[in-house]
Amino acid sequence: MNRIILAGTLTLLLAGCMHMNDPRPKNYAANVTVVDNHVCVRVQPEGDERLAGVVIEEIGNANAIFGKHFADNEMPAVTAATCIPDDNYKFEGGKSYGVSVTLLSRDKRSNGLEPAARLFGAGFSVRNENSTIQVVPAR
Repeated sequence: MNRIILAGTLTLLLAGCMHMNDPRPKNYAANVTVVDNHVCVRVQPEGDERLAGVVIEEIGNANAIFGKHFADNEMPAVTAATCIPDDNYKFEGGKSYGVSVTLLSRDKRSNGLEPAARLFGAGFSVRNENSTIQVVPAR
């Protein structure tokens, strides 16, 4: 009986260690609102994080995808108060969308700290009532 308990404990401890120094970026929620009648996606950068990439997709329409990834020396700065650039992606009423934003820290990467990036995502629907855009978060 003691061997079974010892083996089970060791298994659980070893399984827990697999998550230490996990190089995969952590996932966070992006904030989606409407600013000046346009969909606005905001994230909360930390430290020296800059915008490494953004992907916007209309759910169910593989042809309505916008993706932009920035070279290391071209990553724009982001603040919590500014909208993520979307190259004027056309969000249409009655449709659902998914947004993914990648922020990358050059300092973390150059110092070998993992994960050096963080991912932000959101799912939402857009309503257009009386020429006013509204955003409804996905459930």
